Amino acid sequence: MCRKGMMMTAINEPSSTAVIFRTRCKMWACPDCAKINADLWTMRAVVGAHALQEAGNELVLVTITAHERHSIKRAVEVLPSGWNALRCRWRREVGRADYLMIPEVGSKGHFHLHFITTGRVGTRWWKDNARASGFGYCNDESEGDLSASKSGFYVGKYLAKQLHNNVWKKGFHRVRTSQGWPKVQPLARPDGWEFVPFVNGLPVPSCAQSLAAQGYSVALADDRASWAFLATGELTEGAVWLTLPSPYTTQKEG
Repeated sequence: MCRKGMMMTAINEPSSTAVIFRTRCKMWACPDCAKINADLWTMRAVVGAHALQEAGNELVLVTITAHERHSIKRAVEVLPSGWNALRCRWRREVGRADYLMIPEVGSKGHFHLHFITTGRVGTRWWKDNARASGFGYCNDESEGDLSASKSGFYVGKYLAKQLHNNVWKKGFHRVRTSQGWPKVQPLARPDGWEFVPFVNGLPVPSCAQSLAAQGYSVALADDRASWAFLATGELTEGAVWLTLPSPYTTQKEG
């Protein structure tokens, strides 16, 4: 469970049910949130790739390497200017191109850019133009139309390799997209639930006891399990009913 998010209470008056949970901090530095971030970006890769293909686009996977003389630190420093120069050349060649990009440090310590894109130009073009923009020589574009499922596989793989990577400085974007890469539509908020932030510093047992005194059945859940409960009314892994009053014990439903 994320330890840095904000504590919240979801209350459903018609069913006299309340759920105490902690929202996600959404930071890549948080081990719990990093895994969820990777899952959400993998989903966006699949959904976006499918939507772009449905609109008649072909997708390819492109890999660009940093200049062979650049350390990882230097490669990250020059990335904005180098990518801007390469992107301008690319735009002149193909017009509009949508992409989802993941920077990666390879197993041998080399900096790469991996991106799924509609802007097919061929490997030779990337070798020449990426080098002219300040990158390395080892650049590649896949052959054939990349499927939506394969797109998700690559994104999941590259992000999983970076979950424990601490070389990125604060504010570095682990995933980058063009403005046109499709987004995943947010889930509708379940009906009948009111969300109330915790009073600063209020202990969870005190909140749970207060809710129980008002006649609510109280559950304690992590972020994922809380949303599953709000949608279905069923406890899943990561959620328990609280047996009150004190002493507080927990028991899993079913």
